[in-house]
Amino acid sequence: MTEMGPDNPKNYQIWNYRKQCVKRTAQPQRELDFIVTMLDDEGAGDAKNYHAWAYRQWLLVTYPGLWAGELPLTERLLADDILNNSAWNHRFFCVCHSGAERAEGEVAEAVALREVGWAMERLGRVPENEAAWSYALSWCRPMPVGSGATTSVATMAVARDLCLEGCEGLEAEQPGCVALLGAMGTLLEEEAEAAAGAGDAELQAAAMLAAAEKYARLAELDAIRSGYWAALKSSLEGSAAALG
Repeated sequence: MTEMGPDNPKNYQIWNYRKQCVKRTAQPQRELDFIVTMLDDEGAGDAKNYHAWAYRQWLLVTYPGLWAGELPLTERLLADDILNNSAWNHRFFCVCHSGAERAEGEVAEAVALREVGWAMERLGRVPENEAAWSYALSWCRPMPVGSGATTSVATMAVARDLCLEGCEGLEAEQPGCVALLGAMGTLLEEEAEAAAGAGDAELQAAAMLAAAEKYARLAELDAIRSGYWAALKSSLEGSAAALG
């Protein structure tokens, strides 16, 4: 199987058969190194091979003693290719599923803030990186179903504040960055939703208008989706006006 893998890296049957072999032998230790060779873009591998990533995640969940080197792995892969969405996704998977990163299923505030800061640092280098924005914003909202983790309302709030703070710094340097402005609009809308839940109509309206301002700029900068941004702007302004 090890000899066949490099010649057939995206053959589902090979990966599934390898999984069955590991189940029978219960010897997963060398598998992680094998997968790294299959993800090596400089060799015959492909760092975005879905089957390799799915197999790796199955190994980690099935054999919990293998987690130790996973976050450093994502750091190495993203240092090689900051746009590697598979590596961003794997980092999220690791934080959500590793027992070392969460307590009783809940991601701690310190972990969420660490991950937001880690993502924002890399966005400072490539602010149009949609995968990194998706990752940063994921800590500011409820965990998706099936993620294996939860976050508290308080943790989401402080993560959102940190993300917005980082966005403001980037905006000063990259005022015309479409991905950045889109992320800021999303964060401000979520802040408005949180304010609505807390019964703070004044803060809700202010956040809506701030988001509308970002969408107004996007309507000018992003010609292809100009109508979409303009519609969002009008909707938010109308909702804010209705609040009085």
